[in-house]
Amino acid sequence: MAIFKREDNKYYNMSQQFIDGMLINCPFCGTKDPHWLVAHQLRFLTNESLFSCEKCSAIIRINDADISGEACNKYTARGFFKLMERKKLKVIYVKIDDIGNVCKKYDLINTEIDIKILYDIVNNNKTI
Repeated sequence: MAIFKREDNKYYNMSQQFIDGMLINCPFCGTKDPHWLVAHQLRFLTNESLFSCEKCSAIIRINDADISGEACNKYTARGFFKLMERKKLKVIYVKIDDIGNVCKKYDLINTEIDIKILYDIVNNNKTI
């Protein structure tokens, strides 16, 4: 089980800065202050960041290579793996691990979507 915590006081907090800047509201419960918590997990050949909304406990997962931009280039190992999975290089994919305790769209669990979809939902003050 991943241990979620806020990474405000760390020197290396790229994941925290990414999620705080990208999703200023929670797309699952609509809270204006999701206070995203972060956990890190090693999966096969890659690291992933897990983000949990403190209000509704929704959990999303993003590959660290997508966050850093390393997977956007076909000449890097991470970019090559992304192409092998038949994914687009310039897209940041988000896997929804848990929809939290507010959202009732259970068919979203374990789906992978473009972060731009969540970004558009948040910026239009809507929820999934």
